[in-house]
Amino acid sequence: MSEPIVPFDIAAERSLLGSILLDREAIVVVAPRLTPEFFYLEKHALIYVAMLVCYDQAIPPDLTTVAAELRRQGNLDIVGGLSALGALLSDLPTSVHAEYYADCVAKAALHRLLIEAGGKIAALGYDEQAGFEAALTSAVAELERITRAWSSREPITGISAAALARRPIEPVRWIIPELICEGFGYLAAKPGMGKTWMLLQWAQAVATGGRVLGCVPVERPGKVLFFALEDNESSLAERLRITFAGESWPENMICFHMESGPNKTLPLRPLDDGGLLQLDLQLRQNPDTAMIIIDTLTAVAPIHRQAGRSNAYADDYRGYLPLRSLADRYRIPIIGSWHYNKQGSIDPMEMVSGSMGLPAVGINRLGIVRDRDSEEALFCSFAKRGREVRWQVKYDPTTCQWVKLGDAKEHQLSEQKRAILDTLEEAGRPMRLADLVRSADMKYNNCIQLTKRMLADGLIVKRDSDGTYDLPGRTAKTLFTSPAPQIEAPQATTEELPPGCILAKCDHKGNRSLYGIYWLVLGPNGEGTEPDQNRDSVISTAWRRWG
Repeated sequence: MSEPIVPFDIAAERSLLGSILLDREAIVVVAPRLTPEFFYLEKHALIYVAMLVCYDQAIPPDLTTVAAELRRQGNLDIVGGLSALGALLSDLPTSVHAEYYADCVAKAALHRLLIEAGGKIAALGYDEQAGFEAALTSAVAELERITRAWSSREPITGISAAALARRPIEPVRWIIPELICEGFGYLAAKPGMGKTWMLLQWAQAVATGGRVLGCVPVERPGKVLFFALEDNESSLAERLRITFAGESWPENMICFHMESGPNKTLPLRPLDDGGLLQLDLQLRQNPDTAMIIIDTLTAVAPIHRQAGRSNAYADDYRGYLPLRSLADRYRIPIIGSWHYNKQGSIDPMEMVSGSMGLPAVGINRLGIVRDRDSEEALFCSFAKRGREVRWQVKYDPTTCQWVKLGDAKEHQLSEQKRAILDTLEEAGRPMRLADLVRSADMKYNNCIQLTKRMLADGLIVKRDSDGTYDLPGRTAKTLFTSPAPQIEAPQATTEELPPGCILAKCDHKGNRSLYGIYWLVLGPNGEGTEPDQNRDSVISTAWRRWG
């Protein structure tokens, strides 16, 4: 029995190269569908590389230009010189079938790839030292490589806007209304701020059909695959015991901890080293999966960066884009945990650790902004397929549960209103706006807008006589029920002022204030100079009046 022959088509390769030399338009059709590796003969691959260089430089790849490029690369003699290029033209029957020749070359190359992959897979089968799951992952990776090589040669096709309008489009699937829809995404927060507990709460709610944050019902319950890549078996069991708090643990929440992989390793490999295929295999085995949670994405971050590249944004975007494609294909959310570490930023999107590649590729972009000494936090959702959500939430360290307090803006307003009311109550007297700003620790413009709202709602009153604010129903009092306190601001020495005069800080109306930026001098008779920001000027005025 004769040995099988490795598939190749030399005639198709020569005809294809001759077509490109003869017809400058042929390279436009062929270049997106064929790579140099598809050629069986090395010299044909070298000629095609020179043609692609000409094409990239917008130079027609004819006999002269291709020969010049081969000469520049030092490959002209290797391919047989000008005579070999001329032979490609003389042997060409016609150049109109360039696309057909390209298909013949590609099919022969892909058959060779199948033979190569078959040999590698067979070797994996004979290797008893390798674990079964690792061998299976490698085998699937080989087949995926061939699939990508074949699909990459297919031309892209578009669709007109009119045709798209006629096509029925399924609405976006929301798993948790307003928060999580189908697609890849992340939940970010600083370390130790309760990310994992919130992810476990989501997993519990989706698996049992419960509620998130105590009040948000799950719209599409189902099986959850939870990858706890920072917890071993005992720590994960303890987390689940606290999360379920006496309730039965659901069968359709499948957990993978950091010791559940082969030889007690991580159950999920880096995305570009078999991890994506592992997730795909799990989804095939669990077709009723409604959600995948990965805690944390750092554990499965792509390990292979493009050689010679230093663009972290592009690397992160390309690295996590396959995870987004997987989520889109199965129409489920795949959510991973991530960290905040940017200092000085007030935008939760800009606080994400690393480049902005992850937020760019993510669909569900969620974040927790919380101070370490506070149980309350700002919870943000910047979903690409929904509206922006900002909720005030609270973490209970006893139950490790998160609850929603309300809309963040309204909640903040309520707190600021309470601060103003408490300030007036503690003062026991009317207060000027500037004093309210200082005592309530608010921004001036915010305090103006908030006092207008509170006046309209009848929560406070404004006295026409002096423009001060007070609680309604309280008897009007003067600003100072006792003699005005002595201001501790720096004062002029007696040598600088006329006898019996006092230098003090004040506001623009002449009201004495430690925080004023104006100066005045009170004379012996109790009268004062006009307020002035120039200290020396009011002293000079005082000398003219009482000196």
